[in-house]
Amino acid sequence: MALGAVVGLAAVGPASAQDVEAISVWGRRANALGRAMSASEGRVAFSDFAARPLSRPGELAEVVPGLAATQHSGAGKANQYFLRGFNLDHGTDLAASLDGAPLNLPSHAHGQGYLDLNPLTPEFIHDISFRKGPYAAENGDFATAAAVAFETADHLHGDGIQAWIGQNQAYRLVGAKALSDNLIVAADLTAARGPWTTPEDLSKASLLGKAQVGGWSITALAYEARWTSTDQIPRRAVEAGTLGRFDAVDATDGGE
Repeated sequence: MALGAVVGLAAVGPASAQDVEAISVWGRRANALGRAMSASEGRVAFSDFAARPLSRPGELAEVVPGLAATQHSGAGKANQYFLRGFNLDHGTDLAASLDGAPLNLPSHAHGQGYLDLNPLTPEFIHDISFRKGPYAAENGDFATAAAVAFETADHLHGDGIQAWIGQNQAYRLVGAKALSDNLIVAADLTAARGPWTTPEDLSKASLLGKAQVGGWSITALAYEARWTSTDQIPRRAVEAGTLGRFDAVDATDGGE
C-alpha cells in the first residue's frame, strides 16, 4: 500500500504587505546601421553608465568593450590602458578627445601620446563614442589600437552641488550652474590622503565652461592636480618585512 500526502502552505499577512512598488526599467539601443562602418565601433549614452561606480575618472573609458584602465602611480598620473589584452601604455596607442579637442599630448617625457583622463568629470559627460582598430585616419596617429571621444552635456539637469566624504580623508565637491540657456559653468574639487604610510595628499581641481553660439559649441577646461605617489614596491621587500604593504620606496615621488 502506498500512502501519499499533499500539503499546501499559505502565508497570510496584512494587505499592505502584498503591495509591491512598481519598478520601471529602460533599455536603449542605438541604431548604428549606415553610421558605423564596422562592428568595432559604437556609442554609449549617459544613461548607460550613469549608475556605474567609478573609483577614478579614467574608468569612464571602460565603457568601451574590451578596454581596461588601471593605475599604479597615484591619482594624478595618466592611467595605463589595455585593449583586447594588448598594453597601450599611457595612451600611446589610444587616441581620445573631449568635445572634438584631442587629449593626447604629442610631446611628453613619459611617452608620446600621454593620455591623462583625470581632468574629466564623469557627471558632465553626456555620451562616449569609440572605434577599435586602425580603420579611420581622422583619429590621428595615436589611434593605432582605438579611439575614444567624450562629449560633455549641452544642458545640465538643473543647478546644484554634490558633496562626498569617504575613508582616508577623501573629500569631493561637484557643482554646476547654468548662467543662461546657452552657457554653463561647473567645477570638480577633490582632496584625499589615501591609505598609504606616506600620504598621497591629492589635491585636484577641474573647471569646465561650455557655451552654445549660433550652432557652434565652445568648451573651456582648466585642470590642476598635485599628489605624492607611493608607486610600486618590491614584493620580496614586503615578504622580508623590510617594507609594509602600504609603504613607499621613495617618499618624494609624485607630480603636479
